[in-house]
Amino acid sequence: MADSSFHGIPQESGEQRPPRPRGRRSRLPDMVSGAVSVFLGGIVGTLARILLSTLQGESAVWPWMTLTINLTGAFALGFLQESLATTGPDVGWRRLARLGGGTGFLGGYTTYGTFVLETDLRLGGHVVGVGVIYAVVSVLLGLALAGVGIVAGARFGERIHERTVRTASGASETGPRTPVTIDDRPNRPGHGRGDGR
Repeated sequence: MADSSFHGIPQESGEQRPPRPRGRRSRLPDMVSGAVSVFLGGIVGTLARILLSTLQGESAVWPWMTLTINLTGAFALGFLQESLATTGPDVGWRRLARLGGGTGFLGGYTTYGTFVLETDLRLGGHVVGVGVIYAVVSVLLGLALAGVGIVAGARFGERIHERTVRTASGASETGPRTPVTIDDRPNRPGHGRGDGR
């Protein structure tokens, strides 16, 4: 009987070899799809921010558009992440939505660099009070709206999950029904077997 071995370990005839671990090649498609999602989402998010930033004049004392962009981005990120986490595992389309929508689009849409630059310009100029208020409002409202987005995303995800479960359970209960014959009917007065009719 020929001797078989696996990585130097002798095995008896007929014994199955242990499965090989997943290598880098098997994870490559997931890495590529994730990178493409982040890349495309980042392009769209950056273009959206640039277009919206043109609505704010360079001489504006209060950077209202940058504040609006960062606050809406904070809410959207909390909503997106929590709704995806509530509806299912981070695989497939949920993973691509998280990477493309969260890391890509919202990462390009929001701008921490512009926030810091605008704050520094006001603190170093003659509008120190505006710079301080702008920094405090941006941070506190950003955290608050991110929390609101998480709560809203959790509720939305739970509703979607419950609806999916109800739809799946209803589909499993629906199927071909066996026709009821006279002999299968329950024994009720006037309809049972042996009542003489």
